Amino acid sequence: MKLKKVHIYGFGKWEDMTWELDDSGIQIFLGSNESGKSTFMSFIQAVLFGFPKKGDNQYIPRNSNAYGGELTFETIGETVTVKRVKGRRAKGEVSVHLDDGRNGGEELLERILENLDLNTFRGIFHFDLDGLNGLGSLNPEDLNEFLYDAGFSGGSSVTHLEKELQKEMEQLFKPRGKKTELNLLINRMQKKEQEIKNLEERLGQYKNLKSDLNINEENYARNKEMLKKLNTAINELEKHIALLPLVTEYRGLELWFAEEDMIDTFPQNAHERLDSVQQELINTSALLKEETLRASSLEEEMEAMAVHPSLQEIKNEVYAKSHQFESYKKSKNELREQELYRNSAVNQMDRLEKNWQTKGGIIFSDIIFHSYMKHEFTRIKEEILNERSDLARAENEKNRLQEEAESAGKEVERAVSQILDEETRQELKKTSASVNKTAETEEIKSLKERFGFITEEKTRQAERDRRQQNGFYLLSALLLIMSLALFNFTGPSVVFILAGLSAGALAGGLWKRSEAVRTKNNYETQLNEINERLDFLSHELSADGAISSREAERKLREDEENRLRYKEALHRYKLSEKRLTEVETETERRLGRIAALNGDLRSWAIEYKLPPELEVTFCEGLLQAVEEWKQTESELEKTNRKISLLQEEQNQFKEEVASLSEKTGFFSNNEIPDLQEAVSSLLNFVRSEETREKDLNRKQEKLSSIKENISRLKFEKEALEEKKAALFSAARSDGEEEFRKRAAQFERQQKMKDRERDLRIQMKTIQPDETELKRAYAALLDENADPSAEQQEKKDEYASIETENDKVVERLVQIKKEISHLEKDGKYEELQMEFSQMKEELQYLVKKWAVLATGNDLLKQVKAVYEKERQPEVIRETESLFAFLTNGRYTRVYAPLGEKRFILERNDGARFDPSEVSRGTCELLYLAIRFALASKYRSESSIPLFMDETFVNMDKLRRSRVNELLKKISESRQVLFFTCHEHLSEEVQSGIIHQLGEESEAAAG
Repeated sequence: MKLKKVHIYGFGKWEDMTWELDDSGIQIFLGSNESGKSTFMSFIQAVLFGFPKKGDNQYIPRNSNAYGGELTFETIGETVTVKRVKGRRAKGEVSVHLDDGRNGGEELLERILENLDLNTFRGIFHFDLDGLNGLGSLNPEDLNEFLYDAGFSGGSSVTHLEKELQKEMEQLFKPRGKKTELNLLINRMQKKEQEIKNLEERLGQYKNLKSDLNINEENYARNKEMLKKLNTAINELEKHIALLPLVTEYRGLELWFAEEDMIDTFPQNAHERLDSVQQELINTSALLKEETLRASSLEEEMEAMAVHPSLQEIKNEVYAKSHQFESYKKSKNELREQELYRNSAVNQMDRLEKNWQTKGGIIFSDIIFHSYMKHEFTRIKEEILNERSDLARAENEKNRLQEEAESAGKEVERAVSQILDEETRQELKKTSASVNKTAETEEIKSLKERFGFITEEKTRQAERDRRQQNGFYLLSALLLIMSLALFNFTGPSVVFILAGLSAGALAGGLWKRSEAVRTKNNYETQLNEINERLDFLSHELSADGAISSREAERKLREDEENRLRYKEALHRYKLSEKRLTEVETETERRLGRIAALNGDLRSWAIEYKLPPELEVTFCEGLLQAVEEWKQTESELEKTNRKISLLQEEQNQFKEEVASLSEKTGFFSNNEIPDLQEAVSSLLNFVRSEETREKDLNRKQEKLSSIKENISRLKFEKEALEEKKAALFSAARSDGEEEFRKRAAQFERQQKMKDRERDLRIQMKTIQPDETELKRAYAALLDENADPSAEQQEKKDEYASIETENDKVVERLVQIKKEISHLEKDGKYEELQMEFSQMKEELQYLVKKWAVLATGNDLLKQVKAVYEKERQPEVIRETESLFAFLTNGRYTRVYAPLGEKRFILERNDGARFDPSEVSRGTCELLYLAIRFALASKYRSESSIPLFMDETFVNMDKLRRSRVNELLKKISESRQVLFFTCHEHLSEEVQSGIIHQLGEESEAAAG
């Protein structure tokens, strides 16, 4: 399994970051503290095994809603991409994509990882500083157990688990213990059981009292039931007493109805209804007579009124002409304006043509003008102006290059004059080479080393400053481009914020530039001081006064610099000459292009009837004047057509008004004095006729209303007659006298029926049950019925049973007191309950102890299987790796059978316990065990090794051996090395170094 790509959407401080990993040796991740190394490692674990739980550090990103990312790795000939993002589950939602098109989730990922879990991954494949740091603080016994567990699971988890199980078991139970939970509980149960036996001996008579209590409770219940039945009977007799007078009266009404001649049906409120109908007949007859007289009067008035027979037609035409008259007046004003505009347009055309007659005989009407002709001229004009502008720039460039070439030539001459001749150079070289090297003092050596260190540091610092400046400038440019791109899509506030951030980034770059200049000056000051000190010491060493080695070296360096300046000046001079030749060629080409374009301009002028020898700027002004003349000509034609149309409309309106006046008889066709007066007279005529017509319509509406009232009154009179006849028919009466007599009889019978109904309701109120009411009614009609006497007998019986029941209650109270007296000291039920609870607690603790014991036995069995089947293979690999790491100093590593420790054998045959060797050797043994365990892990694909600051406490010799081993391991298994120390990355380096920190963060932005 090899990681190829790590893409973080959002995890801790990392947001939208991507790292590409290759197969070139160890993958090194270098970054200072807090640069995100641990976050990067946690991200890989989170994608493979799920996000951390709540309460742990979940690395939620602060500035992004995206949470998660994806890993791409190769395993067993397949490329797998695992993507895990935030979801409903705490572990997140995972999706797996294979290069053959298969997709899946957690199950597919577990199959690919071969059911590897997070704890196993950390214990076998993740190496950190914690495991090594813990070695120094362990006692010999704990150290042996730790190393033994490292060979079992990669850490101390097995021993820790075994100790915890044993500790919990001993807290529950010890065979001879007194203070464990089980021992204490058993003692308490024995005491409680003795208390129960003592109490049972004191309760011999308890059962007899209980039996007597049950008998008396049964008697009490039976008496209560009898009292309940007697109370019900007494209540029923109470109802019979209340019903007796009502039943008597009700029976009398039944006998009266049997003798009376009953009227089954009769109109309701007969007297009132008959009186009302007769009064309405009188009122309706009077109104009918009055409305008939009013209708006759209105008809006589309407005969005297009349309107013009064609009023509607004349009215529509007059109102139409009244509205058109306003348009007529506007039309007259518009006609005057159009005539004025026509005269102005003719004058404008004449003025335009006269202004251009001084340039030759130009006739605007002959010129062919259209949009394509104007487009052609614009194209030619722009090309000519562009070529002229480019020609001017070329001339300026030519002058600048001539000055530059002249300056470069002078610089070449100066450089030549400063170069040493060959003879002088050879003498200086001999002087520099012949100096006695042993004469250099310790101070000179120290100064030279410091000079070299400061020079290298100056170069590195300059490169770092340059990268940071470029980062600021790039960020400023990106923010500015974003603000311009979002200008049309978002509000001004977002644009202003982005622009402000861009300005801030630019200011940061400028500040960093000034800081870089200040740092450079500081370095140069230090170098100058060192040079001055070296010159002084070199002069002291030259006792004979000859030129010093330092001076000779300085002059040789100056000569090299002069020669370099000569080459650079000569190169610039040649470049200037070459560029000058190119510019002169470009100038000649542009002059030829301008001449060709002038020829195109002449051809264009001839084609469209313009003077052929006009300058382009003059043509532009003439073309604008021609365009204006042509537009004015077009507008003049439109104006003439409009004037003709307006004149026709006005003449037509006059003729229509004259015709309408003749129809109404006001004026003849030749007698219209004024058009406005004629329209006004017509309007007055129509309004007078409309007023008369409205009066006539109102009278007609009033007449119609009166006739409708007459018809309605006639109908109402007939309906009242029919209503009166219907009343007599319903009462089965031939006349009014018989009707009123039968009405009085019917009212008397209805009152008796109402009383019968009231009595029935009162009886139902006393006895709602219909069956019981009928039974009571029949019983009360009996002459011998006496409910009061019967009720008294029931009450006497009730009092007798109640007295007997009181005696039973007294006996029950006495028995319960005796039972309570026996129970109050023993609390038998409470003791039984407590004893039962103790038994349940005992079962729970025994079950818990059995589970712990089973787990401890299973753990021992697993360790036994490991020691028998897997440990020998891991120890053999550990022995080989440990011999390599110690450079052959230790040749054997073995674990005595049945013991949880290792024995180390040196190459001279001496044997040591791990606690007897140095901490550094212990660390190498721990790494050898972990590497062996990883190499022998059952996975078909090699899981990468993750080294997190593992070697920081080792000396350089041990680190070199471990680095050499890592490089061998990286040939068959991917290794990811995390460190904040540059010297460690340089020692380990065999592949790409991935920088974590400011540079990577800037790249992420």
